[in-house]
Amino acid sequence: MRPHPLAQSLVPARAEAGTLGDLAREVPPLHPDTRSELARDRFAADESLLVLPVVDGGGHVLGILNRFRFLERFGRRAEQP
Repeated sequence: MRPHPLAQSLVPARAEAGTLGDLAREVPPLHPDTRSELARDRFAADESLLVLPVVDGGGHVLGILNRFRFLERFGRRAEQP
């Protein structure tokens, strides 16, 4: 099984494009064992970044990390004693 071709390209770039490939931009993926702080830093460094792909060792997409849901949960975790 080949890695999903959009594993690193899940963030829209421009709305006038004709294909999904035209709408996507390359985004380096995260892995399941990546620390939450790295995802936070990636979102903080690029305000236009809405999702981060999470892939396994073979590059297969396991899911996407949504910016708003992640930052909401990350913030709550930081507030807990």
